[in-house]
Amino acid sequence: MNAKQLTLLMIFGVFLFACKKSSNTPEEPAPTKKVKYLSQVTIVRGTTTSSTYYTYDAQKRLSTVKQGNTTTTYFYDSNKLSSIERITISGTDISSVVTQITYSDGAFSTSAKSYNNGIFNIEHITGYLVIDNKITEIHRDDAIIIIQSYDSNGNLIKSQNQLSNGTYTYSDKKNPAMVNADPDPRNYSSPNILLSSTSNGTNGAVTTTYTYEFDSKGFILTSATPNYKGTYTYDSDGYITTSATANITYPSQSYTTTYTYTEL
Repeated sequence: MNAKQLTLLMIFGVFLFACKKSSNTPEEPAPTKKVKYLSQVTIVRGTTTSSTYYTYDAQKRLSTVKQGNTTTTYFYDSNKLSSIERITISGTDISSVVTQITYSDGAFSTSAKSYNNGIFNIEHITGYLVIDNKITEIHRDDAIIIIQSYDSNGNLIKSQNQLSNGTYTYSDKKNPAMVNADPDPRNYSSPNILLSSTSNGTNGAVTTTYTYEFDSKGFILTSATPNYKGTYTYDSDGYITTSATANITYPSQSYTTTYTYTEL
């Protein structure tokens, strides 16, 4: 996972599963106790519309995610995610990836096996070292080692491998929006609002800064970088309902996203 992917995950996690604070920025409101579960996400980009659907089991755990011809199913053992199966159907062809998750003290590992029409293709094994549910090292079977560090608030502040590294800074403010828990131990969202990200690679350092506008309750109304601007709305329970992402450099790549929830 490179620095750009990590940055996208952190931003995405703020609004789905989980701005320098000025003197007139209000404190976070007390969260509502009403629990809703994400059931559908619809993205409209120009004349193209795509939707992702979510279902849950009897214990209200994420069960399936379906997008187009791909369905991802989650399996649990002793209330921990034990495996993930992703199946894609294209005509008569069926491709799948089955990821087994094994836990031990202070670590877990994944074994991802891919198949084409039921015939085994390849396996990738990845090991993770964990402290307080935060991944500190990632060891992959291609010998790439990723080291991650966090600040005292649990925010990811650095991720590095042999070729590059990414560094991140945060506001002391948290996003008060309601979020759904992500069962995958590989996915972690920093609790505070991202202010900047810097990617250092073979082509030098590239820094992106993020600015925000808030409503009277402390919810993010807009977020902006030099190339993008996002606008957000929420329901009365604090769950995000819409986001509009404007691509300033390439307007045709702008899109809107609608979030739908269910109560289980």
